[in-house]
Amino acid sequence: MRFRVQVKEVDDELLTRMLDIHFQGKTLRSPLKATNKSAQLHELNEIYHEVSSDRIQEIKTNSTNERLFNQKIQKERVNEAINFVFLRYTGETVPLPDDMETLVDLQYAYSDAAIIPSCPSLLKNQDNVGTAFWDSFISYLDLYLQIVETLNKKSVIGLIPHQMPRTLIPSLLEYYQAHDITSFIIDSSGSSLYSNPSWVRIIQRTLYKLNILDEGFIYDINSEQGKFLKNADVVLAKDFVGLSFGVDILGNLHLGPRLSADAWNKIKMGSYRGPRVFDPETYGYVRVPALTREVANLENINRQYRELIKIQSVLKEESSVTNYLHTKELIETHRVTEKARDFKKEVFERLTSQSTLFDAE
Repeated sequence: MRFRVQVKEVDDELLTRMLDIHFQGKTLRSPLKATNKSAQLHELNEIYHEVSSDRIQEIKTNSTNERLFNQKIQKERVNEAINFVFLRYTGETVPLPDDMETLVDLQYAYSDAAIIPSCPSLLKNQDNVGTAFWDSFISYLDLYLQIVETLNKKSVIGLIPHQMPRTLIPSLLEYYQAHDITSFIIDSSGSSLYSNPSWVRIIQRTLYKLNILDEGFIYDINSEQGKFLKNADVVLAKDFVGLSFGVDILGNLHLGPRLSADAWNKIKMGSYRGPRVFDPETYGYVRVPALTREVANLENINRQYRELIKIQSVLKEESSVTNYLHTKELIETHRVTEKARDFKKEVFERLTSQSTLFDAE
């Protein structure tokens, strides 16, 4: 079952758009930043947990373990908000049917949507190369959908892993369309959509070809925030600017930083210069040594949430948010709006030219 989505506003130059997403008697408006229970404001509350194969066995065979897991998720819920529960399955093989049933039930119980758990270790398994990669992931999806569709009264959100090769993206989206799934989670796993535009382009182009681009939303989770170079104290917020490339909802980063052994040694030796904080005036992350990592993460969520409410307001009043974005220093420095404008043209104009050629024949 898909979400009911209404397109309210579309940016004339960028892939930014305003959607009303209706489900469970509630409505979300994008572009939107997901929050958590500790945030100041709540529309979409994001809950995230890793589940290993061993943990599934512990839950299956011990009711106390299952109750404690459910209680932990329940405590993270926000009653007045929409709650999305994300599970990251860390097993390296497709779960057995009863293991998948446990995984489905754990995610489903307290979530307002049925969200396919990410499975990065399965996709990294060295045995899954070539056709085995595709077969393994489709077996995973088949088993998940077979179970969730027997009980489902909730909309399903499909999973697009960042490891998915571009040649398989069209087949994957056709598979989802056949199951009436038109909204998707991209688990960036610490990478950046902004830094991989050709991969995002094939997703957008395929959604457009399938005529489902306006029938769902794209939700980016675990996106890279940007890497500080040498002694730099500011870096472009790559996760946030990815919203100009067709992302409707920006989730949170739940993974630890990818640090080299040298970087870890510097932290241990006391040269760590503090956590990063999002600056809505520049669209960069700046170092704030006085804050703890936990406080900084919460501040980032609150600031990005408020900034996207501003973007919604601008999009209501103007045909494009481009002029507003030009007031942000790092947007100008990195020519983000130019790249995003070209990105939109490449998605749609190429399809238009192809259609014209076919019509001519």
